[in-house]
Amino acid sequence: MVNLASSSSRRPGRKEIESVINASSAVLYLLPFDLAATTPLWISENVVSILGFAAEEAMGSPDWCLQRVHPDDRQAFLEARSNLLEKGRISLDLRICHQNGNYVWMRHEMWPVVDGRGRPARIMGMGWRLDGDEHPEAIRAEQEKFLLMLANVTDFAFIFIDTEGHVTRWSHGAERIFGYREDEVVGLPAALIFTPEDRERGMPEAELGRAITEGRAEDERWHLRKDGSRFWASGALRSVRDEAGNLRFFVKILRDLTERKLMADRMEQLNAELEQQLAQRTTELLAISRELEAFSYSVSHDLRAPLRAIDGFSHALLEDYFHTLDEEGRKHLDRVRTASQRMAQLIDDLLHLSRVTRSEMQREQVNLSEIAWQVAENLYAAQPERQVEFIVAPHVTAYGDARLLKVLLEQLLGNAWKFTRKVDQTRIEFIATEADGKRAYCIRDNGAGFDMVYAGKLFQPFQRLHGITEFEGTGIGLAIAQRIVARHGGHIWAEGAVGGGAMFCFTLS
Repeated sequence: MVNLASSSSRRPGRKEIESVINASSAVLYLLPFDLAATTPLWISENVVSILGFAAEEAMGSPDWCLQRVHPDDRQAFLEARSNLLEKGRISLDLRICHQNGNYVWMRHEMWPVVDGRGRPARIMGMGWRLDGDEHPEAIRAEQEKFLLMLANVTDFAFIFIDTEGHVTRWSHGAERIFGYREDEVVGLPAALIFTPEDRERGMPEAELGRAITEGRAEDERWHLRKDGSRFWASGALRSVRDEAGNLRFFVKILRDLTERKLMADRMEQLNAELEQQLAQRTTELLAISRELEAFSYSVSHDLRAPLRAIDGFSHALLEDYFHTLDEEGRKHLDRVRTASQRMAQLIDDLLHLSRVTRSEMQREQVNLSEIAWQVAENLYAAQPERQVEFIVAPHVTAYGDARLLKVLLEQLLGNAWKFTRKVDQTRIEFIATEADGKRAYCIRDNGAGFDMVYAGKLFQPFQRLHGITEFEGTGIGLAIAQRIVARHGGHIWAEGAVGGGAMFCFTLS
């Protein structure tokens, strides 16, 4: 039996290790941590002598492991894998199908292998045959042989530690990472790889204590090389016990993650700098926004005054000098009044668009059906002479800002009301439906419609598909609707045909 706990035992060479593996009755394998996958990622070559299969055949067959397990043992195998992360290490006996069709009993040891962030990435497993006269001491010997094989993986440092905390084995990977030769560290306290600060805090002893009580201890910390330099490593210390539960030794596995650590620290620093810049930029933008708001209100006030004067004096001319002016003069004054009123409406709509973009949102559950009826009643009141059939789906609700959602429905229903003016039997509907798996709200009418070629322009400010003499408006309403939907994290679109009506739909996040 190979005695890993003996600090004086000779470190075997590569040929000796290969001969141990080839002569062993145990097979080593790697499985995906994904419970749905049971195809080996890697399996040792001696699977041929143990089960009669070539390693390439095992790795190339879907669900090879599950197919080889006896049907009566498959549930136990799957349950063991599902409990692996919680228990850390699992031992179970399974019947495995040999290439000749016979089932043989095998004992399996499995434990999770974590990545640099401490997340489970793979499952390492060992399986060895259990003959009728198999002795526990022989089983332990097989385990130790494979632990010895793992110690020669160069990408990781494998350190074997006795029950007193002294190094007994030092892998090639440990030599490469730490800079010590095995003969320099065997027999010394394993605490030598810790930084002075961690040694003063008693971290080496605490780690051994956790491995004894919990079976494993995992962390990421700075470690010390022979030359005094430091590196960041992900480490796992595991305790190894015999059949009676007696502590035999510890195995510590480390991986150098310094480059990843430095990159993560740099990213954290960059994120902090970006957050600071963003906060500063946000403060500046808020100041600019307040200045623009004050400017817009000032400009609107300054513009409204002359517009009111133009409209007022034009109206006075028409009333006081109606008979003095000829028909052409009266038409000119009518055009002046219409233009000034349109300009005033345009200023109001632009201010409305600005307020919709900047206003603070307060989300709540909103009854859109009730709002739709309120808007319909206001439209009826403004033009009682119109005969319009309004259909509103009952109990339609959404989560959003009630004030903005009311403005949204006012714009869309008002749009439908306006573009059905020339239809004898007007019909306007508000419904809820599904679109691409999301709740969608739609306003449908049988009005003038539009050419779908120009659908992309509908929600841009000042874009109109109908002449001002045909249908009134400033071209801002649908832009306001689009801004409101965007602020709710949703999407708005339109469908229509010339003379065939239109349908505007929107979603909310």
